[in-house]
Amino acid sequence: MGVKKSMLWRLAGAGVCAMLLCASCKSSSDASGDDTGSSSTVVVEGSPVQVDYTGPTYTDNYVDIASFSNKDQWNLSNVHDPTVFKWEDDGYYYMFGTDASYGNAHDDYTTGGHHFQGKRSKNLVDWEWVPGIMDEAPDWVVTRLNEYRTEMGVPTFSSKDDISFGYWAPSARVITVDGETKVRMYYSIVVDNYIKTGAVNTTENFDNSWTERAFIGVAETTNPNGGADAWEDKGFVLCSSSDRGTDYTRSSTSDWNGYFYFNAIDPSYFIDDDGSHWLVYGSWHSGFALVRINPATGKVAAVTGSDYLSGTVTGDFEMGLPWSPNGSITSPKPEELISQGYGTRIYTRKNGSRWQASEGPELIKKDGYYWLFFANDELSVAYQTRVVRATNIAGPYTDIRGHDFTFGTSSADNYPLPIVTHPYKFLDEDNGLGSCYGWVGISHCALFQDDADDWYYMSQQRLPVNVAGNAYSNAIMMGGVRKIAWTPSDVDACLWPIALPERYGGIPKTYGAVVIADIPGTWQHINLVYTSNGAMDTASELVLSSDGTMSGAFTGTWSFSESAQTLTLIPATGTKMTVTVAREIDWERNPRTATIVYAGIHGNTSTTSDNKTFWGKKGEPYKASASESDWTETSTSLTYTGSSTSNILIPAFSVTASEGFTIEFTLNDALSNYSDNDWTTKLLSYEGCYVTIPNLDPYNNTISGSTLTGKNAYPTANGATLESGYDYTFPWGAEYKIKITFSADEIVWYRDGTKVLTYSAGLWGSSSDLAEFVGYYATGLAAEAVTFNAAGMNITDLTITKGCN
Repeated sequence: MGVKKSMLWRLAGAGVCAMLLCASCKSSSDASGDDTGSSSTVVVEGSPVQVDYTGPTYTDNYVDIASFSNKDQWNLSNVHDPTVFKWEDDGYYYMFGTDASYGNAHDDYTTGGHHFQGKRSKNLVDWEWVPGIMDEAPDWVVTRLNEYRTEMGVPTFSSKDDISFGYWAPSARVITVDGETKVRMYYSIVVDNYIKTGAVNTTENFDNSWTERAFIGVAETTNPNGGADAWEDKGFVLCSSSDRGTDYTRSSTSDWNGYFYFNAIDPSYFIDDDGSHWLVYGSWHSGFALVRINPATGKVAAVTGSDYLSGTVTGDFEMGLPWSPNGSITSPKPEELISQGYGTRIYTRKNGSRWQASEGPELIKKDGYYWLFFANDELSVAYQTRVVRATNIAGPYTDIRGHDFTFGTSSADNYPLPIVTHPYKFLDEDNGLGSCYGWVGISHCALFQDDADDWYYMSQQRLPVNVAGNAYSNAIMMGGVRKIAWTPSDVDACLWPIALPERYGGIPKTYGAVVIADIPGTWQHINLVYTSNGAMDTASELVLSSDGTMSGAFTGTWSFSESAQTLTLIPATGTKMTVTVAREIDWERNPRTATIVYAGIHGNTSTTSDNKTFWGKKGEPYKASASESDWTETSTSLTYTGSSTSNILIPAFSVTASEGFTIEFTLNDALSNYSDNDWTTKLLSYEGCYVTIPNLDPYNNTISGSTLTGKNAYPTANGATLESGYDYTFPWGAEYKIKITFSADEIVWYRDGTKVLTYSAGLWGSSSDLAEFVGYYATGLAAEAVTFNAAGMNITDLTITKGCN
């Protein structure tokens, strides 16, 4: 194939880092939130705005309706790598995504739009299923693949059936070409066969080569709800390319020194203000590439002149072979990919890395900046979203610290800041709707605007592992639509985008802005801090008092700006936090009702530790009162008769005890990687009948004496009575194990119904012994209490007996 002279370019201005003041940015005084002052003498008067709006009622843990026959009940169930656009002809927002669903339910729909299925909605809350854009891989994929394999000297495929295809991550925009308005969608088709032999990618078939390339194609329609027959496939755009010629050898399956330089998946289609069309694409491997698109055809553009950014598009570029003809493993030549038509790198996470966990780029423009969102880390748990920005579409793209990621940074700081989303969990218990387990894998996003020009973020979000005893719960993927909060930082006068912590619930705008009287009360605050093992960032309580002081997660003062809709938290020590507030739905409630949330960042570029993102929502942790009905109380005992293995609430009850009665709660370390063997005592009860129930944060490894507060059983001459009872929630989940023990003269342990060990009071077995026990008895108690197994904890007639030995 020939190489047109017009593609021999380098991106002009790529090395220019312009500092501009956004015309729409707020002044520093507006952004700081000083309307009310910040001293402790401030007294909030008035009444909060009452919002009685009820949110969506569908369940997030959709395992019971996961089959394809229930697709009309899915709403946003089974969403992965979405793209979103609004089709004005019918007033719907459309979402299409990767082929992925719980139990591969989408495979039960095989004709009329099998691949890249989607949803549509008029309010961004209630979504209905729509068919995809094709039923099988287009023939051109096989034709192109075999052409390249012939050039490489490896066997070609005689049948499409011999190829393992993946259908991933589309990107669609509404365009007008020659007076016709239509949807143009770029899509990725991955070939998962080895290059050398063509065998399907399995461990057994490994042939010391890398797997084949991915392809990006384009399709168009004037009826996005029409299924496969309504879409016209326009064919090949580009494919994965290598700077190593045809040297595709791989030493082992643990060799991550990738063959491909640009991986042709995860396209992001962008139309600039001047009408120019662009495609950003790439995943893992060496980063993200930028190519210019011919608006008329949707293919890579040929451009006149030396300035590729502003030159005139003359037609389609004649694409070269997808490898550098002079490159090799020992002498790669990525610069040659420019002349072949595969674009120039605009972002990489780590300098020199051939296998880096960044993918799913999404490009938007606001306030004079190009904002590049993308996913970091593996997608099942640790997946989180980051953002960088540039004043030129070609870069350089910098993070909030000013780090330039065009060529990547050193290994010490290759995580761009700020964090836009991250695995998280509020303190709430199970609300019966599957919303209280927390969320992981929140990334690969679509960014879009509504008719009011407000920005929205949509991505998959997964339940954690082993939710409710389901070993496959991490395959449950809900679509999460969240509004973007454009929030101030310490960097400059411009605002940075952070997704809100709660999903969009459609609260009517007629309810008005947040007022200062809305602010006082109990909040749940989360520091979004990166952890490489994907552990959820968990909330802690924060109390904002009406006199302008705060306590709990921080001690200090607060202020609020009604004009800027920003809340400023000023700790007694440390950096102040200015966060943007908004009305949103509390998804952990049942029913889901309105609340107030916030999102913001420190953004202190001088100290990396101060570059944090903050999420919060107003409202005390929700406790499901329904759990109380699962207990039966007699004159001597309180017995749990329910079937839940999740968060279990002990209802208030009065205990009359004599000397020696003890209740002990222990939890394992929240970051112990789900091990049963890492038991850490979090609360030791006191001698005699003095029982303390603490205000315990189950996600905090340290319980100091000052936090041991609660209702006590006071010793008396004739025993002790816990006067008003107490509520205590077992913080149970995949990361938390709990045991209950009762002191006695002798404790007898059973395994599989057989007595195995006996301990004198106060003596305990090793942690490995505890992991082995599948149940235990305590002398004087008549019921087996706890069973441990791989799926979690099973409660079988748990009895708490009133009285002592």
